[in-house]
Amino acid sequence: MKRPVIKDQSPVSLTGHFTGYVWCNHHLSPTSFSSILGKLMYYSSRPADWLSNATIGVNLEAMLLQRHCLLDELVNQAIDDGVTQIIEVASGLSARSLRILTGRPNHKLTYIEADLPDMVAWKKKRLKKELFDDDRFSIVECNILRQEGELSIEQLLQNVNQTAKTLIITEGLVNYFPLDVIEGFWTRLAYALKPFKEGHYLFEIWPKVPDHPFAPIIFGTQKVIELITRQEVPLHYTSNRQIKAALEGCGFSHASVIDPDSAFNANSLQEPKHRLKMSTPTLFRVVKATA
Repeated sequence: MKRPVIKDQSPVSLTGHFTGYVWCNHHLSPTSFSSILGKLMYYSSRPADWLSNATIGVNLEAMLLQRHCLLDELVNQAIDDGVTQIIEVASGLSARSLRILTGRPNHKLTYIEADLPDMVAWKKKRLKKELFDDDRFSIVECNILRQEGELSIEQLLQNVNQTAKTLIITEGLVNYFPLDVIEGFWTRLAYALKPFKEGHYLFEIWPKVPDHPFAPIIFGTQKVIELITRQEVPLHYTSNRQIKAALEGCGFSHASVIDPDSAFNANSLQEPKHRLKMSTPTLFRVVKATA
């Protein structure tokens, strides 16, 4: 697998356009966050997604919504537990910051979005269209591949309030990088969070699923996604235990892995109203790690 080239200037990815339109289509983002390309990709993929759902019970749209809403639920849970500073890295076309802040108008929160310069410029234009103006919100430039300098995660975390109970979020990020690259980022992130009074990291990961009833078809679908988006989508680890061990091996003091199906079935989490049902086990996991 080719190692990623470090580029600070990059347009919105094809997957970013697609997922952005999914969120808009389900009223999780304002319409200004959508794009013609995202709409085209969304409706072009509908027949294949319908066939996949009808034959093997795997629905890409449902998984994206389930992932997004589950992370929302866990972010709100973290705020209820005392988190006052949220930093969403590689935030892309997500409108989570708008939903969180408008839903808690009187809460003493700080919400920082971070992304590549082109994405930040794109997002600022959309936020201006939405007349979104909240003193608790800011958007800054960051590149997780940079290990030093003004765009690095280290520099970003040095410039925020380290006395606040802080939550870092990444969504749709981990599986676009080779394992050694993403583990390198985790190691640097864990170290950068150590000076904080309390620092947590929340993200989703799509592991290899050899025991899934339709694993061969899923692996084939992975290759189709890579072909369409022209991006590699490597799958990491084969079990929850491996994921937990990896995060703790990268320097986090504790990591817990959430299986969405088990979490909802046990009623430990509120069922997201936007979640669509699938007849097969969920393919991704959500991880909560503490520095």
